[in-house]
Amino acid sequence: MPIRYDESTIYCEAECMVEEALTLLDFLNSHRSARIDMTDCVYVHTAILQVLAAAAAKNLKLPASPAMASWVSAVLAAAPA
Repeated sequence: MPIRYDESTIYCEAECMVEEALTLLDFLNSHRSARIDMTDCVYVHTAILQVLAAAAAKNLKLPASPAMASWVSAVLAAAPA
């Protein structure tokens, strides 16, 4: 599963697709201080980024890929506060 959860961390790995957005939203709604680790993420659907932006995810570890990290950080920085 590309997105997995433990008690305090969300791991976005490999390709994170739209089908996982609602589960992510539910988890973030019940775990407001969850850390998000995107180190191993190679693709993320914009719906996932919209959830992260809407939840104002603050404790985010960017993807290891410089191109992905740049894109993710740019999208989240452009989101209204």
